[in-house]
Amino acid sequence: MSQEHEVFFCKFRQRLGRGILRTVVVLAVVVLALVVLALASAGPSAVFAGCLFSQDKTPATGVPQELWGDLTPGDLGQLGLLRDNTAFDQLGSFEDNPYTTALDVENGWVFVARNRRFEIWDARTVPNLPTRTFDLGFTSAGLTWVPDGHANFLFHDVDAPRGNADIVALAGHHGIGMAVYDTSDKASAALLYQDHGNGRWADQVYAAAFGGREYAFIAAGSTLGRGGVFGYDLSAAAALTTPCIEAQPGGTSPCPGIFLGPVGSRSRVSSIDGAGSFVVFSSGFSPEGFEIWNVADPTQPVLVMDALATERVYGVAMWQEGQNFFVAANVGGSVKIYEVSCITGGSCSPTLLSSQPAEPNAPQMTVTFSRSGTTPFIYFGSTIECLSGFQHEWLFDVSTPRTPRDVTPPATAVIGGQEVSYWGWYYWDNGVHGFNHVAPRMGKFSGEYFYRAGHSIFDVHRWQDLGGIFLDGFESGDTSAWSGTVTP
Repeated sequence: MSQEHEVFFCKFRQRLGRGILRTVVVLAVVVLALVVLALASAGPSAVFAGCLFSQDKTPATGVPQELWGDLTPGDLGQLGLLRDNTAFDQLGSFEDNPYTTALDVENGWVFVARNRRFEIWDARTVPNLPTRTFDLGFTSAGLTWVPDGHANFLFHDVDAPRGNADIVALAGHHGIGMAVYDTSDKASAALLYQDHGNGRWADQVYAAAFGGREYAFIAAGSTLGRGGVFGYDLSAAAALTTPCIEAQPGGTSPCPGIFLGPVGSRSRVSSIDGAGSFVVFSSGFSPEGFEIWNVADPTQPVLVMDALATERVYGVAMWQEGQNFFVAANVGGSVKIYEVSCITGGSCSPTLLSSQPAEPNAPQMTVTFSRSGTTPFIYFGSTIECLSGFQHEWLFDVSTPRTPRDVTPPATAVIGGQEVSYWGWYYWDNGVHGFNHVAPRMGKFSGEYFYRAGHSIFDVHRWQDLGGIFLDGFESGDTSAWSGTVTP
């Protein structure tokens, strides 16, 4: 089910509970009202079923100290109002009450894709409390799209070439396709280029610099047969003096030299990433497996790996360590890491290094790569909003890919009469804990700070490699909470 449909049915349920949809069968309304009244009689925090909006689930606050470990929240109390959308009951404007769908961090600047907004945040001075410097609503963006009254989720991904905070690529649904912005002025980003593909829906984008130029590659769904992977020359887009909008592939281009053509022949791709001049992508349930292409010459890409042809791969991420290359993948809900260094010599097969089950809801599980300093991390997140339990996201230190280490604090504590964990503190369906519509979609490091696109929240967490020694209970003298020992 698409996110737009999920929102539609969520709003349907809400309006049903409020008696707004008077055309519904009277008996169903009466039964629902009786159920709600019965639950409400147990107290205002008792009405949780159905992931409905609750006044008890807002505002969002950072994880309490009892649950700290290698990770600590950047917000020691309530989240900043501009980063907290948990008070939105989904009955008003989705553009004025935005959800955070993706982000990228370059040189201390956080580029944030909201469902209907594009924002820039300055995290250089106070990284745990970034400040917004630019905010653009979709209705003022000047983009071509396919109008839809239910199009509440438009922007889905954002990426800038590594180390360059002056140009950004956005991927969007509903005919937005791919858009490029000049972000050299962090208070006034300017549209440079858009390829809407006559109705293309782009899910993700990978931006990179190699061969003296900068490029972007989008992963697009199969809507109207316009899906696949497509490459763009960002350096050529940066040279434009006025915005240029086109629909590719097509005839004569009004924006020559930017659109580079397709990569591969897949008609549907949902996830893309890369390392330098190599790009990796997958399609989820069909086609199966993942592919890696050498795009050193983006006009003549070369297939160097076609792997896992009989397995569903829902998300991929790629990174390089020295001369070695690795891919992390969501393979049917399992976290799997492969070494793919052989791609530098031509077509080959991957070597499985590690595998462990993570999330049973495989199609909703996301994969993101970033670095904290020189330490490589893989983040497995989820787009599900009604989470419960202790953990549905994992932040792996993959310095040793054969033995990835989740740095999530393992401690739990009874707070408000209910046991809760570090990530579980945010999950909506955790009784007295959790916040409206939190979904840990993706996240990236900048230095020791981890920036998380949590759907209804945009929050920050600090990582310090304590080796599991100083966990909750240390200050109180409860040594049973220690998970390691000190060696002289």
